[in-house]
Amino acid sequence: MEQIRIVLVRPKYARNVGMVARAMANYGLKHLILIEPQCEITREAQEGAAGGQGPLEKVMIYPHWQRFYDWEQEGIRIAFSAREGKKREAFDFSESLASDSQFIDELKNKTTYFIFGPEDHGLSESDLDFVHRIVHITLPGDMKSMNLSHAVLTALTLTHNSVKKAVVPEIEETQENFFFPEQTLKKWMEALHMDVTTHHRVNAYAVLKKLMLKSFPTPKELKIFETVVQQTLRKLKEGPGKSHSEDLPPPL
Repeated sequence: MEQIRIVLVRPKYARNVGMVARAMANYGLKHLILIEPQCEITREAQEGAAGGQGPLEKVMIYPHWQRFYDWEQEGIRIAFSAREGKKREAFDFSESLASDSQFIDELKNKTTYFIFGPEDHGLSESDLDFVHRIVHITLPGDMKSMNLSHAVLTALTLTHNSVKKAVVPEIEETQENFFFPEQTLKKWMEALHMDVTTHHRVNAYAVLKKLMLKSFPTPKELKIFETVVQQTLRKLKEGPGKSHSEDLPPPL
């Protein structure tokens, strides 16, 4: 579970940040990330962390989401949200862990970001623009909200138990070989005169990338996708009349 990174979006209370660090230390996690925090790492945070000071000492703080995307590596981004609605489909986290073997494989073998919103109202719609999956934790009691650190600890406990039970699959390609063909996709969309500007929150490139990553593609599948897009680019440059069928990737 060392590949899991905890992301707190606009946390308000230093003690909660410290308690999250303590929960992370319980599971040996070291990477704590704060995005636009509304509090500082004070003595109160250190007291909340108790013996789990490690994540606090190495905490990464980003002033906004764009800086996060600029600096953090590609990975699976899982947003925890208690709210659902027409615009926010959230999967039951426990059911996903129990029934989706591919989801378990992703959690075990790729850098994964568990994203939690501020204490008072959770993640906003704009916070969810570039996540791969939205999940919620189902609680049996009448009290449906949890303290931030409790939510993090519960998510880590559920993940630990599921990963421990799962049979380790034979991994064909490692995280080191995982890539997303961003430049190829951008060149293809530019050739089609489509919007690829990254400074806009919603654009054709961002939407297409989000749709693709929601399916958790394997490195091999992404490589085949890139080959197909490159073929399309060559055809666009050459015009009709020449075939490149011999260069097409082999079937899966």
